[in-house]
Amino acid sequence: MKVKVIPEPKEVAFEEKAVRLERIGAILANPSDRLAAQILRKAIEEAGQLEVPIVSCSESARPGNAVVMGTPDRDPFVAELCSKYGVEVPEGSESYALLIDEEGILVASEGPAGVFYGVQTLVQLLESGDGELPCLRIRDWPDMRYRGLQVDISRGPVLRMDYLKKVIRTMAKFKLNMLTLYTEHMFRFEKHPVIGPEGAALTAEEVRELSAYARQYYVELVGNFQSLGHFRNILKHREYRDLAETSFRWVISPAKEGTYRLLEELYSEIVPAYESEWFNVNCDETWGL
Repeated sequence: MKVKVIPEPKEVAFEEKAVRLERIGAILANPSDRLAAQILRKAIEEAGQLEVPIVSCSESARPGNAVVMGTPDRDPFVAELCSKYGVEVPEGSESYALLIDEEGILVASEGPAGVFYGVQTLVQLLESGDGELPCLRIRDWPDMRYRGLQVDISRGPVLRMDYLKKVIRTMAKFKLNMLTLYTEHMFRFEKHPVIGPEGAALTAEEVRELSAYARQYYVELVGNFQSLGHFRNILKHREYRDLAETSFRWVISPAKEGTYRLLEELYSEIVPAYESEWFNVNCDETWGL
């Protein structure tokens, strides 16, 4: 028997029982796990038409049949439940243990990201559970530190902020943690305003907003700018045509000093817009060199 969860968890042990959603009385979470708790509450409401309160783990009132989430080192109540039910939390800040039992549900991890990912697994189980959850134990951890997605914002329909935020939420649901926006010209450069189409290109302020939004979902937004090939959308402008390697204007010439001055000015704006220590300069498909 397999769980309907993507990616498939590393260890799953089933029991021949199930829990009806009506038995869930509350969600116990600390402030650092608030977003995960809110996502779970919405999923319970959609799956069972139930309104479930979110209660702080530090409060003395502990409703029965609750969903409890947190880290044993930080949350004594979580540590107590791990000990009581023999839950072994795998090592790693993105790893987690999930217990679904008739007495309640526990999501435990060494870090907030792992708690968040454990909740994503629980949400997927809710979506396929037809009003109930299977009693089981899951231990799960990632195979790779970076699990990324590249989204092209330079070709096709203009992607707006609400869509990009939806992409971030979808990535987080499937435990992806790195996003880069493929950029040829769709960034608003103050020093070179002709490059990015006004009203369509992302601004530095929008990038910072996306970075902050992604951080909540444990997704790192990585900077991206084509820096050699795929330069036609810039070289088509009169101001930059003399920097082209060929008449087709696909590649910016690495033999001209003006190329390095232009790239330096462009980098001075787009690189600081991103918080990540990573930045993708691409440099692929340099036809015509």
